[in-house]
Amino acid sequence: MERYGLDAVRAFAALQRHSQTNNQRLRAVALHVIETGNLPQSQPPPTPERPNT
Repeated sequence: MERYGLDAVRAFAALQRHSQTNNQRLRAVALHVIETGNLPQSQPPPTPERPNT
């Protein structure tokens, strides 16, 4: 919150957005922030499988 100048509402919204975008539990994202001071790295989107032809 301090690093980016966010109030509590905006900080929670950032955690929530990261959680939903990366399909991670909000609690796990928050715990990572507490332990490291950073958001977890985003996961790349899955690559669609190509049908065998």
